Amino acid sequence: EVQAGQIMSYFDILILLHKGDEKAYDGVFNVAKEGGLIILEPIGSIKNYIKNIEMLKEKGELRQVKFFLKNNDSITISIDEKI
Repeated sequence: EVQAGQIMSYFDILILLHKGDEKAYDGVFNVAKEGGLIILEPIGSIKNYIKNIEMLKEKGELRQVKFFLKNNDSITISIDEKI
């Protein structure tokens, strides 16, 4: 069951990722890069419900964010160029 606090955490994380300041990830995620794919592994309390997050960037712009959740669900968000 998803808690209201978890939903707010997702939005907070999305805002953080969309800003693109990778230094802000320190202390929140372990970061691995594979080409245009950035894999974020949560360090803090969000690791209780998020396994990891994959971000796809093209030409430095965020195009897709995929949350892999502990309950084996996933959430994929595609970002249109117009944003």
